[in-house]
Amino acid sequence: MALTLLARTLGHFQAAVQVLGSKHVVESRTLTRCCWENLFWIAALAKKGDEFVKAMELDDAANRLKRASSLLRWAEKQDQPLDFIEKLEAFYTGMKEKHGKKEKHGNPATIGHENAAIAGGVGDGYQIYRELSGDAAHPSAVSLSRHITWSGPENDQIFTVHAQPAIDAREVEDTLEVLCSGVGGHCRGQ
Repeated sequence: MALTLLARTLGHFQAAVQVLGSKHVVESRTLTRCCWENLFWIAALAKKGDEFVKAMELDDAANRLKRASSLLRWAEKQDQPLDFIEKLEAFYTGMKEKHGKKEKHGNPATIGHENAAIAGGVGDGYQIYRELSGDAAHPSAVSLSRHITWSGPENDQIFTVHAQPAIDAREVEDTLEVLCSGVGGHCRGQ
């Protein structure tokens, strides 16, 4: 498990450096956020061992159940029958029987990234992750404002929307620093 998390992180790291080199800071910061998610999981794995592996398996089951349920609800709204419904219902029922009985609400628990960070002893890193979420990964006032520049006199301002926001050298350096600190945590197992 640790090696697969490391491999995933190295792929994200390589991609983040490449897109940062082409001045796509927002995209690089989104990939940096993925490296931090992986760090949370590898740190929790290092501290909790098999207990966390079991939590990972339940997390996977919970997410599969959610996706299957959502797809079944979508399929019910379609005008014509879909050929995969019977197979999907059987999959859903089998997963529910295998994983849903033991849980309080009938569904297995998911792993929250903050909980994984805390369990792994890297809870403070969640603040970095949260910042990367707000300024790059998710649509927010902050992340969307990156794509607008204003010009003209104060009473008659004109705005321009840019696909690639303007960046400064400091932001590139900051992104590299946060990226490297997240990846470095993997090497330390925390």
